[in-house]
This record gives sequence, C-alpha cells and structure tokens, in this order.
Amino acid sequence: MATTFDGIINRLDNLKFEDWNELDSIRPLATELLKRSFPTNNASDVFKIESIKFKATRGSEFWGTSDGNQIEAWNAGVAKFKAIIQAKKETYDIQTQARIRFEQEKAAIRINPFEAEILELKKNILDTENKHEKILIEYRNEFEKQNKNIETLNTQLKFKDAQLTATSNRVRKYNGIFWTIIIGVPSLLFTVGYYLGNNRFDADKLSMRDTISNNRVQNQILRDSISKISNKKPVK
Repeated sequence: MATTFDGIINRLDNLKFEDWNELDSIRPLATELLKRSFPTNNASDVFKIESIKFKATRGSEFWGTSDGNQIEAWNAGVAKFKAIIQAKKETYDIQTQARIRFEQEKAAIRINPFEAEILELKKNILDTENKHEKILIEYRNEFEKQNKNIETLNTQLKFKDAQLTATSNRVRKYNGIFWTIIIGVPSLLFTVGYYLGNNRFDADKLSMRDTISNNRVQNQILRDSISKISNKKPVK
C-alpha cells in the first residue's frame, strides 16, 4: 500500500515516547513521499526532517536539568515532523486540485471544437511570441558581444596607431640626422680641404718669395763685386 500524507500524520499521532524503531520506520517513508510528490522541489524539506532532534542536547532549550527534559524534546521533535508533513500535504492538495481543474477544462474544450481551435491558436501565438522573445534575446546577446569585440578592436587599433606614430616620429628624426650627415660631411670635408690647401699654397708662396729675395740679394752682391773689380786700376 502506497504511503500517503494522512498515513504519515496518523503514525506520528500514535508514536509513543522514544519508540525509536517506529520513528526510524516513519522518517524514510516520509522523505520518499516528499520526493515522489515534489520531484523538483524536495531537498529543503527532506533536510529539515532529517535534521530534527528528538533528544535534549546540552545548550538547547530543553536542557533544563543535568539530564535535560527528554519528554519535551521528544514531543517538540514529533510536532516539527508533523508540521512539515501537514504543510506539504496542503501544498500537494492545492496542486492536485489545480491539475484536476486543468484536465476538466481540457476535456470540456475537446467537446467544443471551436473553443479547442481558439485554444490551439492562442497556444501557437504564445509559442511564436516565446520564439520571438528568444530570438530577440539571442540577437541582443550577439549584439552586445559584437559591441565588446568592436571596443576591443578599437582599443587595439588605437594602440597600434600610437605605435605607428611613435615609429614615424623616430623615422623622421633619423632621416633628419641622416640627411644632415650626408649633406654636412662633404661640406665639412670641402671646407677642411680648402683651408688646408690654402694654407699649403700660402706657405709655398712665402717660400718662393723668400727664395727670390735671397736670389736678388746674391745677385746684388755679385754685381757689386764685379763693379769693384772693373773699376780697380792695374798696378804699374
């Protein structure tokens, strides 16, 4: 026989003080019932049931004496267990009634073809809207992704442009130095050569002038000597 919420509640109502065997039998049945009734939303309630304390522990509200008040701790644990099961029973009953109404409405619509056609049309419209919304979300996400890619590319382009500008400035600087050297070195060599050539030519002219002056002096001395010899009378 399948376990029901009412069956769990009935067993908890009849549970005797510190009947651990019965409690150990009820607890796994309750957790299995929650998992079966709420397949996608049961972890929290299962954890609560498995965490219930049925004994007074040191520091708890039932630790009034050296041994603690075990009866109050047991009754409080059973009450918590029962409250969880009752709350989930109410939730399950509401969901079950909603499913029953839905099935009844579907059956009534199947009897009326016109209403069934309208329902199918609404369903198609809703599906289309959902598809459109999904497509819009995908386009929006893709657009944002492309925008991020464009921003990244713009940043990279700005960095590359700055690098090219710096390189271009260095090239212009080196070109100016290169042409300065190309134009300046020959001019410098010409100037130095011209200066050295002029100095050498001037030295040669000075040397020749000195030689000519010396030759003139020697010639004058010779003339004077010849003149003296010619004017001298012979001895009788």
